Amino acid sequence: MTMTTGLFAALTLSAMLTVSRSDAEYQLPPPTNLSYVWINKFAVKISWDWERPGIESLAEKSKISYELVVEQPYPKKIELLDSKSHVEHCITENGDSDHCKFTVHAKFHEETCNGCNHSTDVTETARREEPRVELVKDFKCLYTTEGFNCSWIPVDPYLNLELSYRACASDPNNNESLKPCNRPYSTGERKGCYWSWPSLGRAQVLDDPDICIYIESEIGWHYFKPIIGPASPVLTITEDHNHLKLTWSSPEIQNNCIWIYELCYRECDKSEQCRNHTHELSDQNETLSPQNEMLYNRDCRYEFRSRLKTSGNCPKLVSDWSEIVTHGANKTPDQTLPLVAIIIPIILFVCILLACYCFRRHSDIICPNIPDPSAIFKEMVNGNREHNKAEQKPFENVYTPMPEDVESCKVTLINQSGALQPNS
Repeated sequence: MTMTTGLFAALTLSAMLTVSRSDAEYQLPPPTNLSYVWINKFAVKISWDWERPGIESLAEKSKISYELVVEQPYPKKIELLDSKSHVEHCITENGDSDHCKFTVHAKFHEETCNGCNHSTDVTETARREEPRVELVKDFKCLYTTEGFNCSWIPVDPYLNLELSYRACASDPNNNESLKPCNRPYSTGERKGCYWSWPSLGRAQVLDDPDICIYIESEIGWHYFKPIIGPASPVLTITEDHNHLKLTWSSPEIQNNCIWIYELCYRECDKSEQCRNHTHELSDQNETLSPQNEMLYNRDCRYEFRSRLKTSGNCPKLVSDWSEIVTHGANKTPDQTLPLVAIIIPIILFVCILLACYCFRRHSDIICPNIPDPSAIFKEMVNGNREHNKAEQKPFENVYTPMPEDVESCKVTLINQSGALQPNS
């Protein structure tokens, strides 16, 4: 009896292990006829077939689901689906997004198969026939009261470009039409056009500027998310004694954000300095404040550039730097005082040298010998005695004239008749 019970238990355990091993080793068949179709310029619809195998034990299991893996340039996305089709964005603003890779396999919807394996993977790649190419450069969009003002430089000016925009995060199942560009204009090599505010509303766009630009040409297409910002502020400069007063134009975007005017300036040949000025747009009557003033050196040339950006909890909006605004001119420093300080000592030194030379050369005239006054008193006291002594002495230094040569004179007499008579 004991042996019979043990044998029965062994057979039961063996049967259970056999069934479990059979379930664990069983693998679902893979999907078939995996294909895709482009439903618009950005989204594809992928579909497949799958037939349930004719196994009674499998028919009693829970229903089958499908795991779809979407691989794009951004991190892959996994969808668990009950249906045999799915619509997914394939073209995004990512510059490398020009195709999508789909992988799908069948699996039990619930874990009731005690470790049954899902089917093998089936893969398909969806790619547009037209290539994704760079068609424009330096693309800029500015907020205006009417919508967007966008401008760009075409890579090839001879290409015919068709521009339109849409919301980047559109529902792929919604075949939302693209908004065309209107009011085109041209300024030099730059091209541009205007777009009105999208249907999602002006306020929502300001809070979340999720706008994508689609450009199409005969050689390919391009899709990207532009940088949208306010227009560069216009700077006005006025003089007030020794100060410069600076004021800016207010942005056209009317919201409750706090705006920061970033000002950078260069004084003479010094390095550039920057500082910020905070302004609340709700205050339409902006008055001049010390923040709008700076000391002014009239001998220097100033160069200013500024831009506008938001702060706080507002969406991050930054304008381009404005064009450089100049004020004043660099003046040559006054060299009069340095020249005077150098030349005058030199002139004085030369004058002193000349004076010394002249004094030494003409010292007898400038400083003659003055007779001794005591000689006058001595002569008065001694009287004639000194005078007599002086007479007894031969005169010295008396001028003695030199004898002159005298020619002999010969006289000839003439008589009355006019004949010469010999001199007797």
